[in-house]
Amino acid sequence: MNGMIRKQFLRITVCLMLVLTMSVTILQEPVQAAGTTSGFTTDLVDLSRSATFRTYARAGKGGVGFIGTSLGAPEGAAIYIEDGRNTCSGKYIYKVFYEGRSWTIYASDVVDLKDTAYSTAYYATLKREKNGKKVKAKKTALIGDVMDPLHYYNIYAKPKVTDENCIATAAVGETIYVIRENYNEKWAEILWGGVIGYIKKDCLNYADSYLSDIGIRSQQDIKQAKKAGLTYQGILKDYEKDLTKKEFCRLAVNWYTASGNTTPKQSVKSPFTDTKDSYVIMAYQLGIVKSTSNKKFQPNKMLTRNQYNTLVKKLLNITKNSKVYEYMSTYSSNSTSVGFGISREEALRKFYRSYRMLQKKDYLVGGDDWRYSDVTYTISPADNPDVCLDVWEWSNAVGGEIGLYDKKGSKNQKFLIYYVNGFTTINNLFSQKTLAGTTKKVYQDRIWYNCEKLTIEYNDDGTVCIKNGDGLYLDIKGGAAVSGAHLIYAPKSGSSSQKFVFQLIKSET
Repeated sequence: MNGMIRKQFLRITVCLMLVLTMSVTILQEPVQAAGTTSGFTTDLVDLSRSATFRTYARAGKGGVGFIGTSLGAPEGAAIYIEDGRNTCSGKYIYKVFYEGRSWTIYASDVVDLKDTAYSTAYYATLKREKNGKKVKAKKTALIGDVMDPLHYYNIYAKPKVTDENCIATAAVGETIYVIRENYNEKWAEILWGGVIGYIKKDCLNYADSYLSDIGIRSQQDIKQAKKAGLTYQGILKDYEKDLTKKEFCRLAVNWYTASGNTTPKQSVKSPFTDTKDSYVIMAYQLGIVKSTSNKKFQPNKMLTRNQYNTLVKKLLNITKNSKVYEYMSTYSSNSTSVGFGISREEALRKFYRSYRMLQKKDYLVGGDDWRYSDVTYTISPADNPDVCLDVWEWSNAVGGEIGLYDKKGSKNQKFLIYYVNGFTTINNLFSQKTLAGTTKKVYQDRIWYNCEKLTIEYNDDGTVCIKNGDGLYLDIKGGAAVSGAHLIYAPKSGSSSQKFVFQLIKSET
């Protein structure tokens, strides 16, 4: 009997996780992130995706509830269906969008399924081709402001807002190809997802079109790099291209001055016969690059990753900022073939983020995706640098305790910061799960709860305090920073047991 109960419990658990896995958040236009319901939250999920709608339905009698929450939609509300599947319990569920957010519902809770006007938009594209009129975009734009990512924007088959006319929702930062910027007073005609569609003109951002076709995290970093004076016009395009020696020199000099250093008076004569580029000359004067026996610099030659790392080390040595090398560098390769260089996009991000790390505030660099390490840290109590946060017993399971243990460099002692939707999480590299906890215990969990929404508070002594979404602070149970100590969350006390030090230990990209 006990075995049967265990099997039934396991089956229910697996079903529940399948349902929760389908809960992905896209936010309402332009409403901010919703709160939590009974501790459950959906706003710690990445928003950087779009969805196409071919079917919609109405919420049935009494409305529809969203699985995993106490939220729902009122009777008669339009629910856009993305896909559906059978659960292990035999029920059919839909993954749907309601007011821009993604939910999971039981199919039996909706009625009156209808097709959207997606096919209208599709055949409009075909008709233009059949008439010999080639659809050609005249401009490129982004949707919205990439520095304000908590929005989505609807795309319509015709310039008219109706339930059946909405054919897609696009995330902030997505690239839009504009056919007619001024289709009429309110609408622009666009080419999106292989079809002709329409979007309200005030949704389009032409000023940041140089950020087209890269991910929103890269867009944010590069836009900030431009604001900080780290970039220049020629490098703000073709981000997939390998970085050249000449481009590195200009980025390095820009980084040098933006970091508060003053360049010397520039020499008139170039030490190289194949370039008179002023930034190459300045990089030579600063000691970042050296003269060669044949007087050739080869300014347009791709940098290998080894060469890039060598130049970065020289740049950091002359500025005495070697502490950011582990982040600013990249994995090495001795190959000189294409594909073993460093792309413009990656270089720009590394220059910006290392610059940001050197600022007095907000110096901890977060990763782009909690599943992959961008830059990792050990987290030690301020009172004892020889111990650090550790997931005990190498556990990668939900509920695995996080406490203090002797620092040994193992993977379960490495953590990365992930910034998502205005929140911060700290994720373990080994388990890929998130720092969570209560007043009784600190543990790891999946991204579902308020207690995982963290705020890093910077102290004048170089330490930080870690506050969770419930307003409590990471603390040491009993106050002694020793190996084997348990961690808890507690009200703010000002005690040194609530102060921690992040040590940068590795760059994975």
